[in-house]
Amino acid sequence: MMPSINGYWASSISLNAPTPETSNLTLTVGEWTPSYTYNVTFNSNGGSTVSPITVMDGSTFEIPYPTRTNYIFDGWYKENSLINKWTESTIVTENITLYAKWNTVPANSYVVNFETGEGSTVAPQTVVYNDKVARPADPVRDGYSFVGWYKDSSFTNVWLFESDLVTTNTTLYARWMTLEQAITLIQGALNYNDTNNKIYSKGNIVYEVTSTGLGVYYIKTVNTAYGHTPGDGKSTWIEASALLDYVAGTNYVAGSFVYYNDYIYQATTQTSSVPGSTGWQVKTFSQYDVIVYQDLPYVATTSTGLRPTVKNSGWLLITSSWFNQ
Repeated sequence: MMPSINGYWASSISLNAPTPETSNLTLTVGEWTPSYTYNVTFNSNGGSTVSPITVMDGSTFEIPYPTRTNYIFDGWYKENSLINKWTESTIVTENITLYAKWNTVPANSYVVNFETGEGSTVAPQTVVYNDKVARPADPVRDGYSFVGWYKDSSFTNVWLFESDLVTTNTTLYARWMTLEQAITLIQGALNYNDTNNKIYSKGNIVYEVTSTGLGVYYIKTVNTAYGHTPGDGKSTWIEASALLDYVAGTNYVAGSFVYYNDYIYQATTQTSSVPGSTGWQVKTFSQYDVIVYQDLPYVATTSTGLRPTVKNSGWLLITSSWFNQ
């Protein structure tokens, strides 16, 4: 990027490379050229307000998506007659007002909007009643990792693209996590404690005491002293198998847990049917729950029913660098 100062940008730069006698690298600006910016305003034609922006001459900008009840946004146009559509590759060369085009939502359909906060924008979708939302490409945000889409702005309930159905106009909210927040989450999981559960770490394995038997490596205990470490000989630990992938044709008893496609399922009754059909329900885990998949421990960043290896599933891999912190 060329340097700029006081409304000008450098149109040419010369480079003097370092010599054996010096390690200095010199950049010389040969000419300064005025830099121009233009105002882009948005007429949403009955939709939500979109703030004006300032754009450098010859630059592009990310398309904002307004909302309007019972309508689906169909892009910005250069004139109110909606003839020439503005795209993300269109460059700005003058002050301009753009006009929103709207299409009426078809009968028995609803609009799904995506609220990304300070992340990149995501186009809305029109979804038929009782149908599923198509998973969009992940938004991006400088300095953050995208965690997933949620049904509420407080990030309590994750949207499950495989099973959740649209029954009304819906807004999904993007959740973001910084590296510092990820560290705090892992530390919280390793130190989590209540009357029924406690998570321990030893070596390269995370252990969890649980009254239901569902936990890391599916560990059960009998009269275990919470202050003792797994394997120290002072407590009773039974290590069983972790959650497993679904095997076709197997007769599963009620309460069994399996991985199938992108989700974790629990049998509601004895069944040999395929998960997702009668006899199964998606199992939703809470923040700080820890499970093992493919011999690796994952901690839930929030409520989720996705398997850990699904991108942005709401699980965070606990690596060896976080053990015994």
